[in-house]
Amino acid sequence: MINDIKFVLKRWRIVHALGISRLRERYARSKLGQLWLTLSNLVLIIVTGIVWSVIWKMQLDEYLPYVGVGHIIYLFISQTLNESTGIFIADARYYLNQYMPFLMSVFTHLYRSTLIFIHNIPIILGLVIWSNSAVVRLNISFIFSIVLLYIFLFCNSYSIAAISTRFRDLIQIFGLIFQLAFLVTPVMWQISFVPLKYRDYFMLNPLAAFLEMIRNPFLGIEILKSAYLSAFVWTLISILISVIIHKKFDRKIIFWV
Repeated sequence: MINDIKFVLKRWRIVHALGISRLRERYARSKLGQLWLTLSNLVLIIVTGIVWSVIWKMQLDEYLPYVGVGHIIYLFISQTLNESTGIFIADARYYLNQYMPFLMSVFTHLYRSTLIFIHNIPIILGLVIWSNSAVVRLNISFIFSIVLLYIFLFCNSYSIAAISTRFRDLIQIFGLIFQLAFLVTPVMWQISFVPLKYRDYFMLNPLAAFLEMIRNPFLGIEILKSAYLSAFVWTLISILISVIIHKKFDRKIIFWV
């Protein structure tokens, strides 16, 4: 697996070219192009924030940044994992005509997802600046969280893509899983609403753990220690699973695409 990673990193220009081309294909013949990403998310966040702040009886100045920043980060994580189910199938033509490690598709997928996330960063900055309650506290632990997240996404994207290529029904199952995960991840609701003795149990959800670690520094909210433990353990498990899948099934994927 390490040799495949080195192979792809040496050909980073291919990753860049494929990532850009896929993003352009998505918005071909559109005048606003990728700007639609930002606009659609901004409208959704504003409407959702206003409605739910009334329902929860919370101050909009406090609740809107919480929902907005959380929505952007959760969208990045969940869509990256969910959309990885079909990346080997979509790139089948590259592997049928020449030798190329399947990790090329994983790197390209992560690169494209990162570009999409970058288009939404102005929303995060705008909400933080607009809010009087948000206090940005970015430190070395935040950088650690980002690095850990990308390792988690890389390993799981490969594992999900590999098994979904072999068993196509898993594509629909993973889609359902991420829909249900939204309900048990503190995107629309705050973890402080949960009784203290149950909060650590929600951190068993890796999406909730990473969301806690990356969103809270933008808002000045304390991060649960269990979130760091959960994210670290899930990342180690993800690395182990991806190594096993790569060793046993990587050469067989070409027969499944």
